[in-house]
Amino acid sequence: MFLPSVFAVVFAALLVYGALCDIRALRIPNWVSLALAGAFLPAAVVVGMGGRAIAIHYGIAILVLALLSVLFALGVLGGGDVKLFSAAAVWMGGSHLPIFALSVALAGGGLSALILIGRAWLRAGKGCPAWLAPRLAPGGAAPYGVAIAAGGLYVLPRLFIPS
Repeated sequence: MFLPSVFAVVFAALLVYGALCDIRALRIPNWVSLALAGAFLPAAVVVGMGGRAIAIHYGIAILVLALLSVLFALGVLGGGDVKLFSAAAVWMGGSHLPIFALSVALAGGGLSALILIGRAWLRAGKGCPAWLAPRLAPGGAAPYGVAIAAGGLYVLPRLFIPS
């Protein structure tokens, strides 16, 4: 059964909003991740997912949160990125999580390449918009919420379709 359009829009809108917040301020509001994780429950009920399957989806997301928290503790990922990825993982369950993680990793690689190109552009003395300069500062953090949103949007058409 396909994910009803209203839930697909909510999923996509929350991911995109989180990415935009990350670009603007390198911060993803907690409410975005909470709303994303919470919106899964009514979506799952509407498509007829059973209680056990819903619990498995949330359990996988908790496991992902625990694993990514280690990367946060090591300084590899920001806290907002960990929470946004984990909230999106609720929607993925076990069957779509690998392609979601791979999509996020590939989008993150592309994002990193763009940041490196932007840094080289700045070193060459080229100007850039004032809002973009801090994102391109050497050693600055990357708005990885963009990669998470891209991965989620890539997987979105496959959600709630039996494989």
